[in-house]
Amino acid sequence: MLNSKTTLINWITNTDLHKILITGHANADPDAIASALGLKELITRIKSNIAVDITFPEGISESSSHILESLNLLNIITSVEPNHDCYILVDTSTPEQLGELGKKILESGKPIIIIDHHRILPSDKIIITYVDENSPSSTELIYDLFRELSLMPSQKIAQLLLTAIIYETRRFTFARPSTFKTTIDLI
Repeated sequence: MLNSKTTLINWITNTDLHKILITGHANADPDAIASALGLKELITRIKSNIAVDITFPEGISESSSHILESLNLLNIITSVEPNHDCYILVDTSTPEQLGELGKKILESGKPIIIIDHHRILPSDKIIITYVDENSPSSTELIYDLFRELSLMPSQKIAQLLLTAIIYETRRFTFARPSTFKTTIDLI
């Protein structure tokens, strides 16, 4: 298991993938939602031929629903069966947190990637992680991938990322200096 944003970017860019599933924890909060949608946009911009599905096994939180509705992004989240080339878990430290979906992902034998700001448990099923326990949000890690590739998210995704950062840091109570740099970039 490798923990590196560069390894993650290289793997996505250079691996022959056709279909990716991005998912996160049950009752997905704005951090999980923004991470998933931001990552989807990033992946489809660097490899336009990849189909990227987003699902949350046990739904999203009420606050997430309101945010997505206000940005007209609610229809991006679907209910899908896991038959993908790769599974990326955002704001989720282990597939077991995904209940039945997590079991199916583990049984698939397909590559699993985790992007999170929480400590993860080592597993031989996870091939790449991009984890920063000092980051106040997974959303910041997703924006960092954009920055690494010299890309900017679309206006809607930038708004979503910014909203999630404000939400996850409790209005910057738990921010670090890089949080403010990210916030300025997104604005």
